[in-house]
Amino acid sequence: LLVNGVKLTGVGALTSQFELDRKEPAMTAEQLMKSTRWTRRKVLGSNSSTPDAAVAKEVWKGTCDEESRGWLSGPYSPSEMQKQLGPLFVVSRRFGLVQSDKVRPIDDMSESLVNSAYAPSYKLDLPGVDGISLVARCFLEAVQDDRGITMTLSDGTVLKGVLHESFSLRDARALHGRTLDLDAAYKQMLVSRDSLWASVLAVSDSTGFTP
Repeated sequence: LLVNGVKLTGVGALTSQFELDRKEPAMTAEQLMKSTRWTRRKVLGSNSSTPDAAVAKEVWKGTCDEESRGWLSGPYSPSEMQKQLGPLFVVSRRFGLVQSDKVRPIDDMSESLVNSAYAPSYKLDLPGVDGISLVARCFLEAVQDDRGITMTLSDGTVLKGVLHESFSLRDARALHGRTLDLDAAYKQMLVSRDSLWASVLAVSDSTGFTP
């Protein structure tokens, strides 16, 4: 996915990291293409509901920042988009969600029906604080006083080993945690070339929407 990019339509790629839970999209990529003639007019014709100027300014500023990082390209006119992607490209609206300390840009892939043409192949199940605490406790209890390590898996399998010589018992039992938060992580994922026609964004500059 990191090398070839993520497809925005169809069934998502398989992964061995999560439980298989395949679903089918509500609509096909062909149906999405056919619907774009009216969804595009709806998105680009949204001047009547001009957003707050300050919010629009922040969204536009953030979008320009993404363009400077190479995450986006543009802006382009509809005719330029048609030359690059063909006549059936899909346009999704980007708007600003005001949070306590910033304006968060949101790409509305539901209004343009892109979300309806995609389905996951697995169920995302991420542990919360409780899960992380249990893993930490498991590591702590696995190390014995004789430097032996024993772990019992859910199927009853017992794993055994010896604490690496680079660790003292004190080091092994004094766990330290650290969090890692990537800046705009999902925006750093490549979009597959096959899905560029469904990835066009319309961004308001407070007077209307510019793709």
